[in-house]
Amino acid sequence: MEPPGPPERSLSWNAMEQIRYLKQEFPEEWTLQRLASGFNVSTDVIRRVLKSKFVPSQARKMKQDAVVSSRLGQLSSKTKQDQLKLMSSKHPTQPILLGWE
Repeated sequence: MEPPGPPERSLSWNAMEQIRYLKQEFPEEWTLQRLASGFNVSTDVIRRVLKSKFVPSQARKMKQDAVVSSRLGQLSSKTKQDQLKLMSSKHPTQPILLGWE
């Protein structure tokens, strides 16, 4: 059973903005399942991102991005390599997991 409250954050704000963009611009190509797979999160997380209208302050965005990037440091090197490959892609329909370019 999951603890009450919102789930642990696993996406940067840039990644969330990219999820919204991909779903809005390419809805047939970027289904919930494909977005979840591309960003390595559950479809529930994707639904929450798409449903949310919250706009945080710049300080809050930076704090969350720091937490997400510290978690990236705890991932295996194979996962890091996979994410870096996605991040280096310039194709607009390729997910950038952390929004760093």
